[in-house]
Amino acid sequence: MNEKLQYASMLEMPNSSSTITYKPIKKKRTKKVKVAEPDSVKQELVDKVNAQVEEQALEEGQGETLPIIREESSLEQTPSVSIREKKKFKFSLVTLQSLIIVALIAVIAVTNLVNENSGINVFVRGLFQSEKVVVDQREFSEFSPVFNLNGTEFVVEEGVASVSYTGSVYAPCDAVVESVTQDENGLYSIVLSHSQNFASKIDGLKFVYSNVGEQVYSNIPVGYAEVGFSTCFFDSSRALITGYEIIDNAVVWAV
Repeated sequence: MNEKLQYASMLEMPNSSSTITYKPIKKKRTKKVKVAEPDSVKQELVDKVNAQVEEQALEEGQGETLPIIREESSLEQTPSVSIREKKKFKFSLVTLQSLIIVALIAVIAVTNLVNENSGINVFVRGLFQSEKVVVDQREFSEFSPVFNLNGTEFVVEEGVASVSYTGSVYAPCDAVVESVTQDENGLYSIVLSHSQNFASKIDGLKFVYSNVGEQVYSNIPVGYAEVGFSTCFFDSSRALITGYEIIDNAVVWAV
């Protein structure tokens, strides 16, 4: 018997006891690490590459792409990817416009070959043919000059009609300004060409409203007279015409 226990019984010491309760320790479950199989890893990589290639082809508008994957025996080697493009014919608005233009060109070409007087042929001939200039060959006797001076009387001496007048001066009939000159007194003279065979001259103008080469008309002033002016006429040889009278501001030829 243990001496300590025997000594305690002699002293009549009560025995003490204790109970120890403990919770069993739970064993931690360890997760099993899945080891990827080589074939699944290879297939996942191939699918990812194909998806990226298809997305890039759609963005660039290259049409449908058919990825082809060449498998290698080792996973460590990078899989090679080759893309085979399949081009598709797209009928767009630009294609339609091009076809219409080609059709119009063909119709125009056929029309020009068949019809010599078509619009294009006439236009082309007009580019290479010089324009015909119509020359006015009328003689002075075919004109009827009129002086628009509100009944002011003229004095005609040796073919020169003179008048004391202040105001606007008009051309006796429609004409083109042939020349404008100024004398030592600052007064202007203007020569008007009515045709190739008939012209007139107005002297003593304070102001002239038209320049050389401009068209003038009988109802529009060509100048301004401050103290008076004179008028005369020339035939085809630029000789002074003397055989005429002025009746009611109208020229009457003595022919």
